[in-house]
Amino acid sequence: MTKKKKLFLLAFIQIILLPFVLYKVEIYREATLTLFIIVGLSFFQLKEANDFYFARPPLRKAYSFILLFIITILTQNYDLNYEIITWDVPSYLVTSQQVMNGEIPFSSQWESKGPLFFYLYSLFNILSGKNYIFFRLINDLIIFLISILIFLSIEKSNKKSWVPFFSSLLFILFVSKVWYVSELSEIYCLIFIGFALLAKNKINISSKNIFFIGLLLSLSTLVNQGSVVFVVSFYFWILFELKNRKLFLPFSFGLALPHIIFLVIYFMNNLLDIYILNYITIPLSYTGESLSTFYELRVWLREYYAYNYFLYLSFILVGFYYFSSLFKEKNFLNFNSINIFLSILIYFLGSHNYYHHLYYLLFFIPFLIPEIKGKNHKVLIFLCLIAASSIVLIEKTEKSLDNLINIDSVYKEYPLYQLSNEIDSYFTDDDYTILALDYVLILHYLDKENFSYIVHPTNHFDELVYKPLEKIGKIKINNIEYLIGKEPDVILCNNKMTVRGVETVIGSYNCNITEYKNNYLQLDTSKYNDNMNRDRYRDNIKTMNVFIKIKK
Repeated sequence: MTKKKKLFLLAFIQIILLPFVLYKVEIYREATLTLFIIVGLSFFQLKEANDFYFARPPLRKAYSFILLFIITILTQNYDLNYEIITWDVPSYLVTSQQVMNGEIPFSSQWESKGPLFFYLYSLFNILSGKNYIFFRLINDLIIFLISILIFLSIEKSNKKSWVPFFSSLLFILFVSKVWYVSELSEIYCLIFIGFALLAKNKINISSKNIFFIGLLLSLSTLVNQGSVVFVVSFYFWILFELKNRKLFLPFSFGLALPHIIFLVIYFMNNLLDIYILNYITIPLSYTGESLSTFYELRVWLREYYAYNYFLYLSFILVGFYYFSSLFKEKNFLNFNSINIFLSILIYFLGSHNYYHHLYYLLFFIPFLIPEIKGKNHKVLIFLCLIAASSIVLIEKTEKSLDNLINIDSVYKEYPLYQLSNEIDSYFTDDDYTILALDYVLILHYLDKENFSYIVHPTNHFDELVYKPLEKIGKIKINNIEYLIGKEPDVILCNNKMTVRGVETVIGSYNCNITEYKNNYLQLDTSKYNDNMNRDRYRDNIKTMNVFIKIKK
């Protein structure tokens, strides 16, 4: 049998037959045996396919991209049946609606991210037809795009190796864990950072290229303020690797230009105070809290061990081999190691032990693989990644395919979607107001802005947020009581939740509106509250309290 036939035979077994068998396997011994088979086939395929595969660049890219796309879709949709994975995404969707209404971000609704983020959210919301589940699927394509950017950036210096593919695969496997299966602001930042890295790896660096890189990094900071730290590594690259101080000026101009444009826009709309608050006042307040700890970082790493041993091992091996080589060469200060340091620094600057702040770390770790010197070390990492991806596919394929095949019924079974339809049935027209102190996704379904300037449920009670907003007159003192007193047509609230295993009252307001207002009726939301698809991280203490104003 020729090498070409062997390659395609092995590829057929792996891509077509094995995934079908894997998600049907339930017996532990059979699963283990199947895992050894796929690892063995992959090792043989790495050996047999190398010359044929890399001699044909179009085939190499097509084969790699198809595999990366399939793995992305199968790993990102395992929890698609859960309506809410994180509170952040519904808040972002609601905040972005003001953009679709012709307003600039923060004019009528406030969230803590940069203004460009809400333009991008509104764009993808429009592309999805304002369908929440399609919006989630579009964001899977962003994950796939980031993996392609990793591939293309690494390929420039590793044209005849498996390194680009396995580096991208490592990223996809990292973000297959539920902490990263959502439409977070960090992935939008990584689009711009990924393109900046692609431009950085050009052979000939000109002032034009440097300006473009600075522009991309600036756009990233207009999505999420924390990504500004990566400016440090690019300045280091210009000063110590390119050794060309003349490039500082075009790079700095590229960084400054988008912010200058937005500053002018916000100044002209009398919103400069909120722009400064978003980029200076609140970020500095958060960095001063210092709540993140190395212990929580260890917990995060241990959770990966519990999630997938081979993925955890890949993480350890990449870090160990890379930093061992740096120790031998005594060259700790380089572009990649600085990015790793800055990625961890963001976690501590965020100061709340939020694991999604480590998204940047998961992005930059794959860029260490090309820098590992030993060929055998790389092969060991590749085999670990093959095993890790096999296990992930065993666990996720069946449920992901079920969610995707039955996508319409999954969407219609979302409890908040059902509740939004019931709320809408109480009104004969669209001219009604909603104060959502929780479950703000209902506002998205009904295409409504929040009656409150603050959108995210927890920000109502965070002093670092509401105090500065009170100071510049965007909200009132005792804002929730003030808003309830204005009697919006619908009130959604909940002021109980579990915090570190303890039932906790959130806020000082009384959520039982009918106790002190006789012109409201409370809906029976038990069937929605008991729906197991409501939240990925279910809190049985939380309830859906919905009050409708009685029209006289």
